[in-house]
Amino acid sequence: MRFWTTIGLLLVLSIVGLTYEIAAGRVLAPFFGTSLITWTAVIASVLAGFSLGNALGGLAAEGDRRAAFLRIRRALVATSVLMALSPAVLAFLHAAGARGTGGMLVTVLAAFFPASVLVSFPTPFLAKLAVEARPGREGSSLGIVLAAGSLGAIFGAIFAGFAALPLLGSAATFSACGAASLLCVPFLKDRGDPEGPCPPPAPGTSGFSAGTRPDLPSRYRRLRATGSAPQITACPAVRLLAECLRAAAAILPARPAAEHVRHRSLSRGGRGRGGHPGQAASGAEQSSGKAQQTAANGRKTGQMALKAARPAPFRVQP
Repeated sequence: MRFWTTIGLLLVLSIVGLTYEIAAGRVLAPFFGTSLITWTAVIASVLAGFSLGNALGGLAAEGDRRAAFLRIRRALVATSVLMALSPAVLAFLHAAGARGTGGMLVTVLAAFFPASVLVSFPTPFLAKLAVEARPGREGSSLGIVLAAGSLGAIFGAIFAGFAALPLLGSAATFSACGAASLLCVPFLKDRGDPEGPCPPPAPGTSGFSAGTRPDLPSRYRRLRATGSAPQITACPAVRLLAECLRAAAAILPARPAAEHVRHRSLSRGGRGRGGHPGQAASGAEQSSGKAQQTAANGRKTGQMALKAARPAPFRVQP
């Protein structure tokens, strides 16, 4: 994924999280009133959900990349459903007899805690993608990630207080939060940029199946597109092999092309006659002797042609 796409997703999810939190305090008022206790319960429950979601998302970000993308997409789909159903869950629990401070705490946890966990679940993995998208600029990338989270919280508070709740109402605001979470799913696409160590080869194989190649991170694809040779650092085994090849190329002297071609021709000639490669030296001596004999025969033939073409000397008859 591209860097600014990841930042945009983080910004949208932060806006959704804060809008959901403020809408939760607003929708709770008709059932349990608006007081310090209700707002404390809402803020504490939602922030606890954010904390747990970030912790679980961090564990998912360390696992397999494709599995992490799949879990995040599922989490966002579940988030959209839970956010849209939060007012219905609140009304159901209140109708079931939830009263007092204890009933209010149970209702808040049941109605708002699960969606808070899931909406913050993608954040660690998106932050990891943003940092990895710009190698060598990890500090600024992390700063932009944190700034996007804070800026999204500001926008979410302003949007909920000045636009969504006054104009749309509580139920429509919850539905809008769910729809925004669902719209993030198409942007979460795995483009084949797995990181981490090389996978172990299957028993009885060479490590790579026919028609496949090990995928490289996106930064190496960009370096390849610009024409520069990428430094493969994703796999320690491949890096070690590359260093060994460089060292061997530096130690071994370069052989001239003519000598290389002559050596190959002599080696092939020896093998073609059924000989062993160890007979290449004797084959070279025989070829050299034949070449010298051919040259000597050519010189003799030339001398004989010159004698035949030379005119006879003029003699005066007495």
